[in-house]
Amino acid sequence: DSGYVFIRDGKGFRIKGASGNGYLQELKDAGGNTIRIYDPSLLPEIFEESEKFELAVIADIPLPKSIHTEYYTDDDKFNQIKKEVTALVEKYKNRKTLLYWNLGNELYYPDLFEGDEFVEKFNELIDLIHQLDPNHPVSTSIVGGNRERLLSISKRSPEIDFLSFNSFGNLPLMQDKFNSISLLWEGPFVITEWGIHGPWEAINTSWDAPMELTSKKKADSIQQIYQKYVKDLNAEFNLGNLYFFWGDKHEGTETWFNVFSKDGKPTETYSSLKNIWNENSLIASKPYISYLSLNDQPNSKRIILEPSSKNTLKVTYENPNKSSLNFRYELKEESWENVELPGKTIETWDRNEHQLTFDAPAKDGPYRIYVWISSENKGISTANLPFYVLNPGDEL
Repeated sequence: DSGYVFIRDGKGFRIKGASGNGYLQELKDAGGNTIRIYDPSLLPEIFEESEKFELAVIADIPLPKSIHTEYYTDDDKFNQIKKEVTALVEKYKNRKTLLYWNLGNELYYPDLFEGDEFVEKFNELIDLIHQLDPNHPVSTSIVGGNRERLLSISKRSPEIDFLSFNSFGNLPLMQDKFNSISLLWEGPFVITEWGIHGPWEAINTSWDAPMELTSKKKADSIQQIYQKYVKDLNAEFNLGNLYFFWGDKHEGTETWFNVFSKDGKPTETYSSLKNIWNENSLIASKPYISYLSLNDQPNSKRIILEPSSKNTLKVTYENPNKSSLNFRYELKEESWENVELPGKTIETWDRNEHQLTFDAPAKDGPYRIYVWISSENKGISTANLPFYVLNPGDEL
């Protein structure tokens, strides 16, 4: 009577977890119960760990995103996909902690009355998985704000067990979108990615580099986003949600979505998610960065430096417990060609002070300077600032 629910080990189960690539003990310790894994090559280790910590696993089955790729039009290439899907499902279908299969992430599923060949192939894969593994549901993740795609997939692929949504900056609009199509579709769903706005939704510098919040500001906003837009979203049909990203990955910047640093230290977001999953509002008393300034100029849309000039970066921070702090600075080229690959590192510095004087690169172009502060409690706080190196006689 209360709506849709998973049944796991004979009991009702609601997802509260994250999408990522590891850190399962930390997930368990924080009160999460589910991990979504994008990369099938990680599954052997993930299943072993998930059984140890009694965590559910959502296993992605990667597919080419474009409906126009030859993998959906060439029978030989599609048969290769079927072989790979069959091998993956057969290998892991009996793992105790498997929750469901996620067939494709953000596929460019066609609108109604388009892309019949792709839809036919996609439905064939759904049927294949159901035949191989009748004990676990099949879903697919779509961009949450696209009503046309939602309607199309719910009508044209009716054998999909439920839908999964990735949603960031459009989370405030999701309830209205559900309401607007409720006469045509009302079904169960999982939010497979949610979090702060992405780099593609950010305020940009004058040279189109995204401007990132400090990790403390991101953590504060996460609790507000969850309470306002995630927790009770279409509650009768909501099977649970997954925060993005549980681990560390480069997307837009080195630190944008990450709950952990590259060396495994938890950011303030870890504490926020722990509060969410345990339904409390404890405030962690840890050091954090308030903001950065370069040559006394705060983070702005237009910081221009001369080549090889001397510059001073200042870190304004809070240290409630007066902990001994380490400041790590890293200067990198801006990553433009591929937002998921980091730019070249120019120089790194480890200091015990909140100020760094450094030489700007000699080469014109966009750069970003990162700061991490860490203490003996193993937590970490991050911030970064983009700038452009430009000869005085040139224009931007």
